[in-house]
Amino acid sequence: MDHSKISYFSSEDIFRILPTKQAISLFSTILNVDNFVYKNPARLNVENTRGHLLVMPSEISGTAGIKIAAVVPSNPDQGFPRIQASFLLQDGQTMQPLAIFDGNALTVLRTSALSAAVLGLFDIREGINVGIFGTGPQAIAHAKSISEISKIDQLYFFSRNSGLKIELDEWFSTQGFLTQILDSNNPKDHERIIPQLDVIVTATSAKEPLFDSALINDEACVIAIGSHEPDFSEIDIKFFERAEVFVEDLEIAAVESGEIVQALRSNLLSRDEIKTIFELKKLNLKNKPKHGPKIYKSVGMGWEDLAVANAIYSANTI
Repeated sequence: MDHSKISYFSSEDIFRILPTKQAISLFSTILNVDNFVYKNPARLNVENTRGHLLVMPSEISGTAGIKIAAVVPSNPDQGFPRIQASFLLQDGQTMQPLAIFDGNALTVLRTSALSAAVLGLFDIREGINVGIFGTGPQAIAHAKSISEISKIDQLYFFSRNSGLKIELDEWFSTQGFLTQILDSNNPKDHERIIPQLDVIVTATSAKEPLFDSALINDEACVIAIGSHEPDFSEIDIKFFERAEVFVEDLEIAAVESGEIVQALRSNLLSRDEIKTIFELKKLNLKNKPKHGPKIYKSVGMGWEDLAVANAIYSANTI
């Protein structure tokens, strides 16, 4: 590899070099490793005048990296993404900078791909009904990644802005499943649709629960990727009394994941009841009876960015 120049990978480069299906395969391989090792401290959250900065260092497989994400709540009102992020890939031995990545695209790809890899280890049937709360890039990306692991029969997007129309690209018109956009503020839509859902994704910046978790059926799988602050929650914490709970890292989830923090604090959940996604292989859920709904509560970790960045960099420099 020629390390004399620092490469730059745009959003277009990232999805071209590592399509969603390959990213899912990457994480499926990682989840099947017996002793996957990563170094990943809790993210540093620094407030500033416009919002806050998230600093996320990590190390795996002889490489290191760091993501810096600026969260600016007022950005959407000015036509900019709420989060602005960059990722720096470094040589693990010399720490020489190797490449800079569009951090927003990297985040969308790694989060949606890991969600699909986790779902692939859950016991979900073929021909599923999917409900996604959120209308941003993560919501769209999760629809696409989930379609890679199971046939979708019906897809519902729940939008908090009743007048908003999601810009669905040509991909959706070619898939052959019904796609509907509903008002997430309408309890009647919740009561009508949520009990029918096999997979529920929450991809929002909500501070309070999006719906009544009692509507979730006992065989459903929930992927919750928002609420990265202790007092925020997309799912009401009473759900954790009856759900099997999975996280990336217990110690980090207990600090950063709003629902986990609140459920632990309220004694609705104990640490012993929480499993990591790295335990899914040995649990072999597909061959076990169901004991209620499952939830994968993601906080998004730097090692996930690093794994994808390293795969892209390696593929581009062979």
